[in-house]
Amino acid sequence: VDLMRRIIANYGPYIRRWCDPLGLPFGVIVGFIATESAGVMAKPNAYDATGLMQVTSITVYETIVGWRKEVREPMPASIVTEIRSKLPFLLETKPPSFSTVKSKISSVISTDASFNILAGCINLRWLCERFSTSGHVALFNRVLVSYNAGAFTTSQMVPGTKTQANKTVVDTTSLVNNSSVPMESRSYLVKMLGRDGFLDLYFKQKLV
Repeated sequence: VDLMRRIIANYGPYIRRWCDPLGLPFGVIVGFIATESAGVMAKPNAYDATGLMQVTSITVYETIVGWRKEVREPMPASIVTEIRSKLPFLLETKPPSFSTVKSKISSVISTDASFNILAGCINLRWLCERFSTSGHVALFNRVLVSYNAGAFTTSQMVPGTKTQANKTVVDTTSLVNNSSVPMESRSYLVKMLGRDGFLDLYFKQKLV
């Protein structure tokens, strides 16, 4: 609880600035930052994950360039403006290849706390759309696994496919006990959604 309070005190305005236009709950982003980085703007790790939301360069590239393929609504104007000011090439009709811009993306997300949070929020909204039912209900437990393990992690794809998101409703306990889900992602589910997990504590304590 104290960790989440520190995150709110240090980064609350940034979180609010980006989660609101993307339709994401404030408390969920606080929980993500607590789980991912404990509120530390960490440098890139061995997997290229960096910053408060532990986003990777390829994730930023895929979710911004591929926004229209997954998300029903246009990207909010305030977010387009921010991307245009920091990484304008991602909004081009024909964006450059990832390999040519990876270092530029990495530089921004590893040094700019606000943009790092924005990148994580964009990824979350993109995943919520990708793993949503025909009634537009996001399968949040699948979203969590995919945020941790990657949008195309095998356990969250339709069996026999490599890119088709599995939109079958599944309870979180089943995911936690499913050995095909990476162990780190199963632990991630417990940290976020389990008893006394970050989201459980956030809403019990009414931190905001």
